[in-house]
Amino acid sequence: MTRWIFVSDIQTRLDAPEQEERLRLLIEQISAAKPDFVIDGGDHVHGQVDDGPEEAERVARMWEIYHRVTAPLKELCPVIHTIGNHDQTGSNPTSDEYLRQIGRQGRRTYYAKTIGGVHVASIDTINGRHRGGFADRAQARWLRRDLRSARRARCTVVVGHYPLVVAPWLLHHSLLCDEEPGTQGLLMPILLETGVDLLLCGHLHAYERSRFETMTQIMTSASDIFYPEMETEPGDHRVTFDSRHTHVRFTLEGSTIRGEAVAADGQVIDSWSQLLQPKLW
Repeated sequence: MTRWIFVSDIQTRLDAPEQEERLRLLIEQISAAKPDFVIDGGDHVHGQVDDGPEEAERVARMWEIYHRVTAPLKELCPVIHTIGNHDQTGSNPTSDEYLRQIGRQGRRTYYAKTIGGVHVASIDTINGRHRGGFADRAQARWLRRDLRSARRARCTVVVGHYPLVVAPWLLHHSLLCDEEPGTQGLLMPILLETGVDLLLCGHLHAYERSRFETMTQIMTSASDIFYPEMETEPGDHRVTFDSRHTHVRFTLEGSTIRGEAVAADGQVIDSWSQLLQPKLW
């Protein structure tokens, strides 16, 4: 049995002194479940599109908070990081600072790990300042090869900050709009043809479980920002939704994945199970 937890949009800030205590309680909740690993879906910090000279100092201080509040997780188990749009902002909007902070300086923003039979591919869905996209064909070639070569894994998970399955009115917040208009783009065909079990994402600051053909998309958020329209205008593929702060617990046992979305007060607000996709190679 393998257990892991997904959290996204922690977004440490300097203008919210109460936030650190809230995040500390969140990390306590996650640590108490004793997962084998944790996935962070991006927006570790709340970096801004700000060309002022003070931005680098602000970002550095926010990363200090992030490392402080998440230290218990790093002592407990591996943490898999994914780049978010707020992680790549400032006067020089590159991924360099993000990579340095997560210990991958000089390396690619996308990578993969297999832990306990679960293969996790962390992808880069950032296409410019605060825009989602998957237009990098080199990354697409890497992802297809990686997912096809993960032969020892029973379960396949892809993590990208921007969602792929969203309501039409939210397309400007998804990565579909920057792929290939009128098509499924580069990413969706890869996920379906390689039998990916779960697509994990954040960005929209709510919990949502969606199902598209053979794949389940899980969106979650630790942020205290919320778009009210998400509650009243669901997309065609939504299964369930909740506007509260959440993290999601997963368990892989045999050929079954079980998931539980947990609110800040510890209440389980959604639970489900699904069979693993057959691997086609």
